Amino acid sequence: SFCRWLVGMTDGDGCFSIVLQNGKYNLNFSIAQGKYNLRILYYIKKILGVGSVNMHKTIGVYRIRDRRKLAEIIFPIFDQYPCLTSKQFHYERFRQAHRILEDPKLLTEHKYSICEQLRSATLPETYVNPVWTANMAIDIDWLTGFIEAEGSFFLYNRDGKQRISIAFGLTQKLDRPLLEVIRRRLHIPTQIIERPHFYRLETTHSRAVLGISQLFQGRFKGMKSLEVEALVESRLL
Repeated sequence: SFCRWLVGMTDGDGCFSIVLQNGKYNLNFSIAQGKYNLRILYYIKKILGVGSVNMHKTIGVYRIRDRRKLAEIIFPIFDQYPCLTSKQFHYERFRQAHRILEDPKLLTEHKYSICEQLRSATLPETYVNPVWTANMAIDIDWLTGFIEAEGSFFLYNRDGKQRISIAFGLTQKLDRPLLEVIRRRLHIPTQIIERPHFYRLETTHSRAVLGISQLFQGRFKGMKSLEVEALVESRLL
């Protein structure tokens, strides 16, 4: 469904922000994409029927700031289909800030004091997404959105020879357990690469890359749809 896809996309490239501007606290739900992929932001805007798309140099940003629209459209989606990454931590505080700002019984000073605490909260090192379970399965629509945001298909030179092959990769700063679930879901034979500041899931195995391409064929909404079509039709896999 679109809703699960949107949550996956948000888990990858979305942001729930509590913003202090000109002495006032506001809420900002946003998804960013490179200029080449603006079509996906306009697709989201068309389906949701609300929000705006703006350019900041080479980055396009879809955003919703209207608190009433957040309550009517965004919260029902993310309450029913929670984020699977650590972004759930930020959503919960974003949601709480909305309740505080909309509470008519609270004084403005009290509202702003609580919002500042929520805005300043940092992700604990021991944070575990509460929606996680030991045998959790990943929905294909969520995975499509997440891969559309974070995944990449790229060319590489096998063994330094003239033959060009295609690889698939996915990098995350956090949420290694989620990468492991994705690795198994996509039947990637290689193990996750651990670096000081990030985790990398990557495969150059032609059968695995072909399987991934075929799994998502016809599912992507943005430019990756063209990339996957080209991969499936090519003779590089």
